[in-house]
Amino acid sequence: METQSETFRNILRGRKLPLRGPCVKGSDGSGARGLFGVAAALSLLVGLLIWRVVPAGPATPPPAGFDVPGALGLGAGLVALLLAVSKGATWGWGSGTTLGLFAGSAVVCRPPAAPRSPCPSARWSSPPDTPPPSR
Repeated sequence: METQSETFRNILRGRKLPLRGPCVKGSDGSGARGLFGVAAALSLLVGLLIWRVVPAGPATPPPAGFDVPGALGLGAGLVALLLAVSKGATWGWGSGTTLGLFAGSAVVCRPPAAPRSPCPSARWSSPPDTPPPSR
């Protein structure tokens, strides 16, 4: 009888796995191309089933558009942060360049000041035929 550590070693080596043969040689002996073909066929089948079975969702409003200044600011802030983290050991964690990059990334990537309304509207939770509450 083999010990638990021997069993674990055999599993790591690929022995004791029931699907080792198909994974190494492919189900029809064609190797990785056969496995890729099976995976591609299954993916296509699942995609067709989803397309046929899952109902379409409600119509959504058109997207608001792409926020170019926000994307550029986020990119610049993340570049500054990653540059400070990756070069901080070389430049020194207390150097002006490193601290400046950290400060710049904190300023550029800060969250918005405050939302317009701290509480979300509850109108979506009432049935459509219910009039809005009076104040």
